[in-house]
Parts: sequence; structure tokens; C-alpha cells
Amino acid sequence: MMKRKAPPGLLPVFLLPALACLLFSGCENAVSGQMAAGSAFTMSGLFNFRDMGGYEAAEGRIIRHNLIYRSDELTGLSDPDIRILEWMGIKTVVDFRTPSEKASNGPDILPKGARLVEIPIAAGDLNYTAAAMRNTENNTAYMISLYSRAGIGPNDAPTNLVENYLAEYGQFFRLLADPANLPLVFHCSAGKDRTGYAAALFLWLLGVNREIIMQDYLLSAVNVADKYEPIVKALKNIPMFAGGDIGPLTTVKREYLEASVNRIETGWDTVENYFTNKKSPSYPYAVIQAGLALNARELGALRSTYIK
Repeated sequence: MMKRKAPPGLLPVFLLPALACLLFSGCENAVSGQMAAGSAFTMSGLFNFRDMGGYEAAEGRIIRHNLIYRSDELTGLSDPDIRILEWMGIKTVVDFRTPSEKASNGPDILPKGARLVEIPIAAGDLNYTAAAMRNTENNTAYMISLYSRAGIGPNDAPTNLVENYLAEYGQFFRLLADPANLPLVFHCSAGKDRTGYAAALFLWLLGVNREIIMQDYLLSAVNVADKYEPIVKALKNIPMFAGGDIGPLTTVKREYLEASVNRIETGWDTVENYFTNKKSPSYPYAVIQAGLALNARELGALRSTYIK
């Protein structure tokens, strides 16, 4: 995998002690000072690795650092990358990729001591969306449908993140609710759609400002540009994709996440209801289950674990 270029302004001062940790010793004392909210990490084998901590949550409280990280796939880690993850004490890696993605790109490289939890979610898999790449003028509509609706119009995705993977995202948030699983890294392929949606739900539940959540989500557009550049170039040389605009599939846009938020507020009224199976009686669409099915104890654990 190519070495990514760090987006301007996203390398925190925190990484200087981390670098010293790699060169010398005493990793357990390497963290000092303040980390920025949503701090991005520069690692040679990752494009979109970020700490979810530091954001202001409900009542002016702060989400704790060093507990939960979002990322792209862990398939190209260098030895120094692995040492950083081991120094972080990563206990759990959650992989949203499908078997076909893992067959194409390889399995995760796990830091020592970490366990892998596989929760495959097909929506967002580029193999899964290959047919949409041929649909030159409707790829943005396709991506909006992937975040909010499914199978309603001719250009819609077959499944969507809000309604068709309730059991999978419920499983993910139960993992987060158990401190024994922390620190935890969760990822898909690029860390932008399946991971971006999960990250937005996490921040929304904890009471982070809606626009701040959006800005965290949109950072992926910058972070994954280098990852997708060679893929886009290669596809343009394939006759079936030549001339097609696959850009909407390889980035994130405000309207994607807004579509999910609107769908949740229409169907469940609040994000808390979405987490606890309290579907709005007026919601016109059938779903497999009424929500993520977390109970009050699990919801409380999420808030008490991550907010200080």
C-alpha cells in the first residue's frame, strides 16, 4: 500500500511523544498534554485512523481519549504501525468488511493481544456496489439511498445502513458498552461509510453538536483521497466503467449523512429511540427489527464509559 500524505493540520502534538516511544522506551508515559478532538494519526499503512475522543458531549462534558478509534482496513500495517497499536493497548478490532473484501484485500494485521470481531455489513462494499459504478449520472443518488432508503427507486441501493443492519450495529454498540473490550478499533475498507455511520451514531448518542458530527464525518473525504486515487484511475481503463463518474462512491458528502439523520428522526424521532427499539408508530416502512435493541443498562454504560 502506498504511503499516505497526512492532511494539513491533522497531525497532533500527541504523536511526538508517540514517536519517541517507538525510538526509545517508556511508552506508558508517552501521553502528555491535550489531544485535539478527533485526532488523526499518521501511520504509513493507514489513511483514516482517528481517536474518537476529545469532542464536547452533553452538558459540556468531554468524550474520553484513548478508548475508541475509527480506521480504514488494517491490511497494510508496517512494523512501526503495529508497535503504535500495541503501545495503545488495543484489545478489540471490529471489522465491518465482507468476506469478498477480505478475500480481495487481505485480512487485518492485528496488534499483539487484540482479538478480532467480524461484523460483516455489505452496504458500502465496493464489490457490492460495482453495478452502480456503471450508472454514470445517478451515483450520488445511489449513495444517498445507501444511507437512508433501499429499493424504492431504480437507482437505489438494495440495502441501507439505517434499517437493514440493525442487528449488526446493535452487536457493535454492545461491544462498546463493555469496558473489557477497550481500547477498541472499528473499521471497514476506507473507514468512511459503514464506519462513518457508526461513528456518527456514537457521537450523536453522546450529545455532540450536530455540525461537529458532520465535520468529523467529512474528514474522511480528505483522508481517503489518496487511497482511492489509483482505484479510480484503474476503473477508468475498464470499458464498462469508462466515462462513468464513480467519484460519489469513493468519498463522503454532507447529503449522505444528512439522509441517515433524517431517516432516523422520521422513523424513531430521536437517536435514543433508535438505540432502544422505540420506533415511531407513524413510520411507514417495515424493518427487520424496531431498532438496535440496546437496553437501558447498555445505554447508560455507553454514556458513563466514554463521557467524563
